[in-house]
Amino acid sequence: MIHRLQTLQASSDSTAQEAIDLQAWNAATTLQFCGVELHTSQGRVSVSLRHHKSDGTQEEIAQLFCLQPGSSFSPPLDVAALARQGGQIQPVLLSASEDAVFDLYLGSNDEAWTPRAQVAVLMRARTPAETQTAVQTLATFRRRYAGLGLEQSCHLVLDLPEPEPRLRLLLQQQEGLRNDRPLLHQRQGPTRSWLRRAVHAVAYGDLSDLGITHLVLQPDDTPLQPEGFLHALALARFLHHDSLFHGTGETAGIPGHWPRFCLDLAQVYRHGLPGADAALYAADLERQGLLRFGFPAPPAPLPAPGLRQQLKEQLARLSLPAPSTEIGCLKQTMTRQLRDVQRGQNSAVQRLENRLKDNRLWNPDRVHQDQDRANRTLLSLLRNRHPGARAVIVGNGPSLRTSDLDRLPGTVTFASNKIWLAYGQTAWRPTYYSVEDHLVLQNNRDRIEALEGSLKIFPANTRDFGYHAGDTIFAPFLPPRSFEDPMSDPEFPAFSHDLSHGIAWGSTIVYSQIQMALYMGCREVVLIGLDHTYQLPSEKHGNQYIHSGERNHFHPDYRAPGEAWHEPNLKVLETSYAKARTICDGAGIRIVNASRQTQLDVFDRADFDQLFPPQEFPA
Repeated sequence: MIHRLQTLQASSDSTAQEAIDLQAWNAATTLQFCGVELHTSQGRVSVSLRHHKSDGTQEEIAQLFCLQPGSSFSPPLDVAALARQGGQIQPVLLSASEDAVFDLYLGSNDEAWTPRAQVAVLMRARTPAETQTAVQTLATFRRRYAGLGLEQSCHLVLDLPEPEPRLRLLLQQQEGLRNDRPLLHQRQGPTRSWLRRAVHAVAYGDLSDLGITHLVLQPDDTPLQPEGFLHALALARFLHHDSLFHGTGETAGIPGHWPRFCLDLAQVYRHGLPGADAALYAADLERQGLLRFGFPAPPAPLPAPGLRQQLKEQLARLSLPAPSTEIGCLKQTMTRQLRDVQRGQNSAVQRLENRLKDNRLWNPDRVHQDQDRANRTLLSLLRNRHPGARAVIVGNGPSLRTSDLDRLPGTVTFASNKIWLAYGQTAWRPTYYSVEDHLVLQNNRDRIEALEGSLKIFPANTRDFGYHAGDTIFAPFLPPRSFEDPMSDPEFPAFSHDLSHGIAWGSTIVYSQIQMALYMGCREVVLIGLDHTYQLPSEKHGNQYIHSGERNHFHPDYRAPGEAWHEPNLKVLETSYAKARTICDGAGIRIVNASRQTQLDVFDRADFDQLFPPQEFPA
């Protein structure tokens, strides 16, 4: 299904699982039809969907069975019809094999009211530990739901008691987060006015250019969870423009990963900024005509504040930013026009998709197969493309001289990663360019997509991180049995002689490019810029180091301060290089290390100046 609305957890205990409150969905959203998908990746699972009606009776709506890996769908659920009967729908686990791994969720193919919703989750982080947990949660959400195209739709706005200079560093340490678009922001100021300050920044201030459509408030006493972003985005896409989600956070059958507060930003332009208390703001919006709902019901109305409290609130607002009425009106008009355009575009896409389905032309799996077939065809054209040629594989170590690249015209060359940093000082461009480290890809995607003058060959798993550039050939990826401990496999590393069947991982892009060179018929491989030594920074998180000024590459700006990079395992690298030499020796292919400085002794050494003497130009 197109829209994932709610993650479900089923158990054999009918009181322990998560419920679907269709009354709330019907009252405050545009949702008309939805359904439940059971997706099993391993084992056997069966689930029953039971409607617990408001009159105390029960009715089984559907049973979902997956006796092998695959998906099972419920019949379409008419939201309005089921809501009129009241109650909730609960999934009950009927059976599951011991090895079962499955995903159960509520979804919909309805056209969203706000198809391009952008959610800002506002959170007050009172301690460094809360800050780090929030960043890690955002990273987990983006990794877990990367395939749904949601990764750029959720922003996190943190209000901190004091400046946190390591905030961007924390962001870069998390796999799955890109640093080329602001996804996480920090605010600072008086604690009492943090909510108004954060909303002002999103609606009118320095964050107003992010295209935020909905605000979500994360309460202080509830830890942020990955599903919280998912559910907030689902609410934002289908929420009526005149509705407000305001849950209690302590509701039966609904776990705490639902947001406490979700509001269309257009209502801020219409009714003004909040004060210091979200509950008072929600009550005020309800008095002005907004429909307030929650799971299973909104909080009880708060008593009106006394005169003393009203005076305090008014005095506090005088010191806070307040936009003019004219700006608010302009924001309302702009928001309405923009969303009308977006809904029109989304409707056109939906109509085209429906026409394709009606004519039996809608087959995403077939499209993916055609893409893979096209890549295999292109890869087959590279077989023996350079018979008997010399290939130079350019590493990015400190010993690489940009001037040496000017000696390589007419030579088949392979380069990788941030080699473009040399382009401003040389007219040379590599024949082939590759990236397989997803951190490099995610941190520099726009720059990589814009590169020209080289044929790009990437392993196909880079598409899992959102890279789908049309000028790139994707070769099947052959992973090791274990990335954490590849040496535990006595057959590691594999070596591919046919790129159309895949590129074998060897923990370095150089190993992959040696496979490419041999596949293309090259009979000599020269390695340069392969220093095989690293200055390691003091800060490390997991298998990632945090750059703090050490020099491991040819260009001083190769890594930005605080940038995360994967820990190199020299033993694994040397094992891969030894396998490459064994393969080359067996095929009668010469492979030498012509780096000006190197600690790698697996290959025979060669003098770069003798292989590529400097060109002499007549006076």
